[in-house]
Amino acid sequence: MKSNDDVKELKERIKILEEENTSLQKRLKERNDDYDYAVKKYSAELDQINFERFMRLNYRYIKNHGIFSFLWQIVRAIGKLFKMFIRKIKSLFTKKEIKIQLKKILKENKNKQIMLYYPGYNWYMKMYQRPQHMANYFANKDILFFYCTLNINENVDGFVKIKDGLYITNQYEYLKKHLPKYTLYLGANMNGCYLPELKSILKKGNSLLYEYIDDLHEDLTNISKELLERHEYVLKQIDIPVVITALHLFNKAKKVRGSTKNLLLSTNGVVYEDFHITKKLPVPNNVKNLVNEKKVIIGYYGALAKWFDYDLIEEASKAHPEWNFLLIGVDYDNSFAKYNYFKYLKNVYYIGPVDYKELINYGNICTVLTIPFVINEITLSTSPVKVFEYMSMEKPIVTTNLPECQKYKSVMVAKNHKEFIKLLEKAIFIKDDPKYLQLLKKEALENTWDQKVKEILQFIEKNK
Repeated sequence: MKSNDDVKELKERIKILEEENTSLQKRLKERNDDYDYAVKKYSAELDQINFERFMRLNYRYIKNHGIFSFLWQIVRAIGKLFKMFIRKIKSLFTKKEIKIQLKKILKENKNKQIMLYYPGYNWYMKMYQRPQHMANYFANKDILFFYCTLNINENVDGFVKIKDGLYITNQYEYLKKHLPKYTLYLGANMNGCYLPELKSILKKGNSLLYEYIDDLHEDLTNISKELLERHEYVLKQIDIPVVITALHLFNKAKKVRGSTKNLLLSTNGVVYEDFHITKKLPVPNNVKNLVNEKKVIIGYYGALAKWFDYDLIEEASKAHPEWNFLLIGVDYDNSFAKYNYFKYLKNVYYIGPVDYKELINYGNICTVLTIPFVINEITLSTSPVKVFEYMSMEKPIVTTNLPECQKYKSVMVAKNHKEFIKLLEKAIFIKDDPKYLQLLKKEALENTWDQKVKEILQFIEKNK
């Protein structure tokens, strides 16, 4: 127990400390006042300097160009300010119109679950990919789906209705703030929506559906520090559902999460009706000469990139000069242009990309369809959409040693170049075999986008 003298000493020390604190606050206020004065003083001096400089420049301009030219420049400046003002007013009216449109859409789709797709791809692409297919089939399952486009040369302004429950929009920022509770649909390889933004969205009671569909590789996307940070965070959050398209990626995710909880392995798929050949199809004009040669046509469509085995096609085309090889797709990274040897191969034809809806016409003229990829970190993690489209066309399929193609009995998988060429020969031989054609159809129907979306919705419901 403290004595009276100790208590008295403590009170004196407290009093001294309070006096020192008061003194320090006073000195701090004086310094702040000095700082404010200095800022105002130097700001005034800077304004004076800028004004004098402005006057000198204008005087020099008038001297060199004349008073009328100077006045014209002022008129132009006023015109620019007026245009800015008009744009601002227009923006206010646009926001009002967006609000009205959204209110109407929500009313028409009352009680539906809402999905908001983060802007990663344009909607109107020549070759539809997973995002467009998923959007279509989610909308079929009584979900209101907002597909936010990158809007590069698409000129989407507001909401464009594709069908009941599916809208393309450029209003991601507006929607994420004004929608009632929704599920954000985000791809692992999409730059943007980094941790601060993602945490803010989730904090408001929204949920996340995360898709891990490609290896995070610099040849596919810009791998920023922020993207990797977000990716690791999501994989570690055991309550966030993650859809993964390849076993190689599934094992990576499981290692980070330390569990398979809320991880779903679900490959890519196909719109069977878009590729199932039921009638005689027109031959596209740019391949009529090729078809008229009445030769075997070995086909491929998709990206031509670093992971495409150009050497394999060269080797196969030399081994069988009596065959023609047709390559369709975009030169993704200029690697095709750099492979100059194709210029000297008379039986290799490249026609560039074609529209998704036209792919069936080109696939129809091929004897065998292929996926000639090199085996690397990218292709180990790839579930090729085209393999299911090839199945639907009931064309023999030959691929290199891709893990995701080894799952299917209808796909002939080669371990090396020599075996690839041998399998092409076998594929030509069995191209009309009824049992083989039935197997292709069976595996195509087991992998439709409709099946994939059902699978994902059941997975989400089960893990709520």
